[in-house]
Amino acid sequence: MLASDLSLDEKIDHFVDAYHTILTRHPYLLPFALGESARRPDIVHDFYTAEKRKAARDMIGKLRKQIDQQAEARGIAPVSAEQFFVTLVGSCLFPFAARAMLAEALGLSPKGIQRFLDRRRTELPALLKKALQR
Repeated sequence: MLASDLSLDEKIDHFVDAYHTILTRHPYLLPFALGESARRPDIVHDFYTAEKRKAARDMIGKLRKQIDQQAEARGIAPVSAEQFFVTLVGSCLFPFAARAMLAEALGLSPKGIQRFLDRRRTELPALLKKALQR
């Protein structure tokens, strides 16, 4: 999706929506993946075949080009594609990974934290887009 020809705004919208959908449907996927990758770092290396590594690098390259072009046109603030990508992914994953801590810190019930996450699905893209504005 990030390597597609969609606009940067559309990529943000679709990416956040896709991650929210997956993590809501499969709540144990993220803790499992994090636990396994911490316990067995070789599994991450094995997952990334040469083809997948190339696709990931190409995706970052395309994202970099798009961000640079928009920054030059003064549409957005200059930012590295790598930093933007990590912020995008981390902003999607962290609330699900730290769900119990966030619920406690924010004083939310199980239904309250779910409502928070559902709102985040729409509020996060707006926040990221605003952060890119000059």
